[in-house]
Amino acid sequence: MEFLVHRALPELVRAYGYGVSRQLVVWSAGCCTGEETYALAMVLSEFGARYPGLGFDFLILASDPSPDRLEKARQAIYHEEAASAVPMELKMKYLMKSRDSGKRLVRIVPELRDSVKFRKIDLEGGEFGFRESIDIIFCHGLPPRGDKTRREILLDRFCRILSSGGYLFMACPDGPGNPDVPLASVARSIFRKE
Repeated sequence: MEFLVHRALPELVRAYGYGVSRQLVVWSAGCCTGEETYALAMVLSEFGARYPGLGFDFLILASDPSPDRLEKARQAIYHEEAASAVPMELKMKYLMKSRDSGKRLVRIVPELRDSVKFRKIDLEGGEFGFRESIDIIFCHGLPPRGDKTRREILLDRFCRILSSGGYLFMACPDGPGNPDVPLASVARSIFRKE
């Protein structure tokens, strides 16, 4: 998130106008029940608030193959423990506490929920079906290096929808492992489309 806020977003805004001349589109691939996706939405919202003159605008597309996990993510209701790492000022701004204090539940505020659109997508199920190009992809579901063919196919599909200069954040410290994709390593587990 530090890299995103201090390097990727300023560069995408300055060099390409993403988020200013057109909406910044971020894909949270494999969003599970949405906790990380909403944390990302908080970070993007705070970036926009830090630069109010920009008119920063973003949309997060969040996907998972499980309808049950997607439904939980859409509801955006979590146990307070799930938000324990969220700084207090962000909790006050983006989380609503349950009226029943015994339940210890929080819900993401409507404005933040509105910035996220959910889709059922199996990363290995063919084309993703996006009409828009994606400026930033967060992915945790990359096949292991030992499964070279599946990994290369998925990386190729990511690169086809990734905008020029866009970023791929992967939970994969060993990198793409495919010399044929136009990705340059810019930090550990972070790659930029050349």
